[in-house]
Amino acid sequence: MALILGLVLAESEKRNKKSQPIRILIADDHPIFRDGLRRLLETEPQFVVIGEASDGDEAVKAAKELKTDILLLDLNMPRVHGLEALKDLTTSGTPVRIILLTAEIQKPQIVEALLLGASGLIMKDTPTQLLFKAIRTVMNGEYWIGRESVSDIIQTLRDLAYFIRTERRKDNFGLTPRELEIVRALSAGDTNKDIAKRFSISEQTVKHHLTNIFNKTGVSQRLELALFALSHNLMDVENTNTKERPLSWQSAGKRRNELDLAELESSGLLSKLLPKTH
Repeated sequence: MALILGLVLAESEKRNKKSQPIRILIADDHPIFRDGLRRLLETEPQFVVIGEASDGDEAVKAAKELKTDILLLDLNMPRVHGLEALKDLTTSGTPVRIILLTAEIQKPQIVEALLLGASGLIMKDTPTQLLFKAIRTVMNGEYWIGRESVSDIIQTLRDLAYFIRTERRKDNFGLTPRELEIVRALSAGDTNKDIAKRFSISEQTVKHHLTNIFNKTGVSQRLELALFALSHNLMDVENTNTKERPLSWQSAGKRRNELDLAELESSGLLSKLLPKTH
């Protein structure tokens, strides 16, 4: 009897959850697009548009202040870029699921967006019914990329990472050969001391190189640099003088000798990067 009562209560709770409206915040710098998207979403009884933002900074503030379920975030936003807004919200623990909107995106950016906490990514030319389906899919704690839901996010990331590694890098971002060597070493999990020993230079020189690297790439942290290197193929062995060492991650003191996302997940680091199920 208790089991039956429990099942009835669970089903009732599930129905109530489904009946609750999905609160959506729209963030895009084009007023006409925002207005059109709002009108489109309001044709669906289950959706409620609770606000709009015209730049990344407004999007972050509104998402934190309003009880937002879904943030539809334009990737290319003024003041604060979409990826920066995404990072701010996920690292601050704001309980919102974020779907990036974009007219064009490269696979490296998809990897970066997912690792930074995006729950979905929708192209701006997506048919209306797919947009609605994507919102519901993400609201249910799943992922949506392009035109379909993703059941295995780890495999998806692994596939995207493999694609990126097989493409040739076209831009060094002004990095010198030694700076590229240091990027590889840092992304492999080496400390400043390890890097200094590897290249027979002082730790102060390593710090000087890192400052230059951060300035040229526009990042400010070591993890960001590793993601940047992955996204832009800076790990291409043909463009450095170091011994071949695949892209790797380091967590809890353990060296990663390859980009194994399954191990990354079990280490606990991936859970900090991927969006949480609220």
